[in-house]
Amino acid sequence: MPLYVITQVLALIGLVISLYFILVYRGTLSQNTKLLPRGICSPHTCGNIIATQYSYLFGVPNFVWGALFYTLILLAGFFGPGHPYILFIMLATWASVAYAAYLLHAMVYRIHIICNLCVATHIINLLIAILYTSLALT
Repeated sequence: MPLYVITQVLALIGLVISLYFILVYRGTLSQNTKLLPRGICSPHTCGNIIATQYSYLFGVPNFVWGALFYTLILLAGFFGPGHPYILFIMLATWASVAYAAYLLHAMVYRIHIICNLCVATHIINLLIAILYTSLALT
């Protein structure tokens, strides 16, 4: 399977998670919705995470940044290897990994809430960064 296809699938999963957080934030979905399989989120985790100071970057909720980021990755699938845009995407993905490390630290050591969906997006970002590094260097 080509690396672009894998990055597109990962970006699509990340986008769905970001959209889920947007819907919870706006009150369109209850944070206790049965939409997710049992065990993915404990009750009130999403609402508690969204309510922290760590859920914003420059006044914009992280899930909005995530939705934009994953949309960017999906659009990048239209560019072939060697395109200068790929290098930009690679740098953006590593910036997202660095920010994810900060957020993981905050989850574990400051707010003491482990959000499985948040951790999933951080893993997705790391995988996308590794794949885009491979694409940029080929």
